[in-house]
Amino acid sequence: MIAPTRRYEAVRVLDCTLRDGGYYTDWRFDDDVLDGYFEAVANSRVDMVELGYLAPGTRGARGTRVDSVEKFSTLLSKCERECAFMLDAKSFDGSVGSEKLLRNSLANRPSRELTTARIAAHYAKLETIEPLTGIVADCGYRSAVNLMQIDGADERMIEDVAVRLAGCADINIVYIADSFGSMAPARVAAVVRAIRQYTGAAVGFHAHDNMGLALMNAVAAMDAGATWIDSTVYGMGRGAGNLCTEKICALLEAGADSCFDAVIASHFSLLKSRYAWGESILYRVAARERIHPSYVQTLMQERSLDIPATLRQLLAVPAEARASFDPRLLKDVRDAN
Repeated sequence: MIAPTRRYEAVRVLDCTLRDGGYYTDWRFDDDVLDGYFEAVANSRVDMVELGYLAPGTRGARGTRVDSVEKFSTLLSKCERECAFMLDAKSFDGSVGSEKLLRNSLANRPSRELTTARIAAHYAKLETIEPLTGIVADCGYRSAVNLMQIDGADERMIEDVAVRLAGCADINIVYIADSFGSMAPARVAAVVRAIRQYTGAAVGFHAHDNMGLALMNAVAAMDAGATWIDSTVYGMGRGAGNLCTEKICALLEAGADSCFDAVIASHFSLLKSRYAWGESILYRVAARERIHPSYVQTLMQERSLDIPATLRQLLAVPAEARASFDPRLLKDVRDAN
């Protein structure tokens, strides 16, 4: 392994391919894909692997989306890195029943290497964050809060969010998630600095590549003090995809990172051909107009539509409904256009 550049030696890379890529595969990956993936990770600059989603209350395991951390055991046995999972804050309503369900899903941790719970929460909907992170800490996990759609917040809102999070003693990492892929490097740097100013937590950045700026934005985040960077192999992820793991590893190691070449050539190139994530005019427009990427992803599945027709339908989604994906609304839009 090539030695890391001194400038970014404190940065940790979290690969979330199995979770973010799961939006395309229904969180199911063939064994040969998993074996190739974990072999590549073991030889790479990646520090942590996000194994998938924890979804309390669902029935059983569905690949990398599970109802109990116990069901990550097979993946953990393949992984030679520290591991995390994601939990959606919307699944926790603060009730006694919800807390019991969550605690049960977090119990019986199959390995001490499963260290971190990443909690996805909209920046304007943080009501349950403090009790949720408290439960996660009680169960022995590090808490990372991923602030979704943060580019929709103005400076005052970001300050308010940061102050609120600063009051939660159990938060270890605050992630800025560029949910729409709409952020430019200067904006990323400004938000990272604001979060650092008000919280004692480490700061992370999760890029989407709608505008082709994922790597530039990651560099801007690191230069502003972010020490956690998300990525996925070959950029696999919802919508336009994410920062490529192989690119950020190459940058941090000050040289070419060939660890992922084999698994990309054998598997992820085929997955990309099948699911067509990546930068496009549709995703660029969606980023500019703050349209949820699932609208584009769903429209692109209609192979009979050409790009102009798809774009017309995308822009027909009402402005007030663009931030959250509503399949019923999209059906109405498609029927009307």
